[in-house]
Amino acid sequence: MTATVTPDRDALQHWMMAYLATICGLAADAMDPGQPLAGYDLDSVDAVEMALEMEKAFGLILAPDTFLESRNSVSAIADALAGREAPSPQV
Repeated sequence: MTATVTPDRDALQHWMMAYLATICGLAADAMDPGQPLAGYDLDSVDAVEMALEMEKAFGLILAPDTFLESRNSVSAIADALAGREAPSPQV
């Protein structure tokens, strides 16, 4: 299933921050969306689950490796998925 409309960047970022907060046990508003995801110590199971949940929520198929790439941040991924120019994450 793929999205027929480009998702809103802010909605994508908000969703990813909320999901990361749940995984990490942190408050989403205390987290920095520009911080590289490597700082959140995600493992491969977290990445697969996040990719699957994002597909359910937005209809976007995303490689789990996107969340494991050390330079990627929530902000960069949201920009790339919404079609904005940003540092190129592995999407």
